[in-house]
Amino acid sequence: MIEHKVKQQSLIVLLALYILRKNNYSHPSKRHVLNLVFCRNLMSIPDDDSVKRYEDDHDTIWENDLCFRRKDLVMEGLVGDEEHGRWNITAHGLSHIEKRSSKWLKLNDPEHRQYLAASLHYLTEDLFTWMLKIAKGEDLSLRSNSSQKKAQ
Repeated sequence: MIEHKVKQQSLIVLLALYILRKNNYSHPSKRHVLNLVFCRNLMSIPDDDSVKRYEDDHDTIWENDLCFRRKDLVMEGLVGDEEHGRWNITAHGLSHIEKRSSKWLKLNDPEHRQYLAASLHYLTEDLFTWMLKIAKGEDLSLRSNSSQKKAQ
């Protein structure tokens, strides 16, 4: 069970960094990445993980877990660690996502999506939508539709 949690959380971190990179945030802060995950509902956060382990902790359990996944990804060479307080996906990380993205086309199938949602408890429908966008080569803009309309 823990191994599945680690793999899912690692994917969430890597995808968040990929999305941010495609939006010209090549070295986002930790808080920027965590806010993206939370605000865009890229991760299902259990109630137990929405609290701090200890009273003097800065981060909640889920935030702390994602920080550890980032460290794991650094060890794999998928995420860089050259600037303190900044997270970035490496060229190897970008390639890793792009090589695997063709498999995500299966997310077009509602039954497959439902099966994954039932078996992968940390991944959300919103994350699946982003994965499908990546697989299809669609726009990954973080701007909301109302912001885009105003810009036009």
